[in-house]
Amino acid sequence: APVEVTPQEPFVVAAPVAGVVERMLVAPGAHVSEGTPLVQLVDTTLRSDFEVADQKVEVARARTLRLQQASVEDASAKRELAIAQTEQSVAEAERDYARAMLDKSVIRARQGGVALYGDPRDCVGRPVAVGEAIMRVADPRRIEFQIKVPVADSVNLHEGARVKVFLDAAPLDPIEASVLRAA
Repeated sequence: APVEVTPQEPFVVAAPVAGVVERMLVAPGAHVSEGTPLVQLVDTTLRSDFEVADQKVEVARARTLRLQQASVEDASAKRELAIAQTEQSVAEAERDYARAMLDKSVIRARQGGVALYGDPRDCVGRPVAVGEAIMRVADPRRIEFQIKVPVADSVNLHEGARVKVFLDAAPLDPIEASVLRAA
């Protein structure tokens, strides 16, 4: 019966944010290590949000500094200083959030293995939702075989039954395997 080699418990690379795939950074079947950039999402809006948030921090810092200097002689500046410091903290939090979102536009491998996906041209320009699978990363040492037996040729297979897998790459060297599940 025809057999397909499939990964055993692959890591699914999913979109952490809604966006559009700008480019695939690794070729299908490429070996990747943990932390390797895999996918670049379009980051125009995220980059713009980060730059605006960064400018807000600079404005808040300048206001805080001005009020610190003025508070030496002006009591009203002392009152406004606490508000300005809080506004600076809020601006910094917004900038940190914008940076974290921008960092998510580059999806990295959480584990090493082989990148599994189809044609990169089919992925580029494709909109993705949060959590949508883009590719899989699989350990090449952990594989399983999916055997599809036509109904007309079906036989009763039980869990644990022994099978031999003959691969096109090495037809004279069969691989011993056992049935995990049959449906």
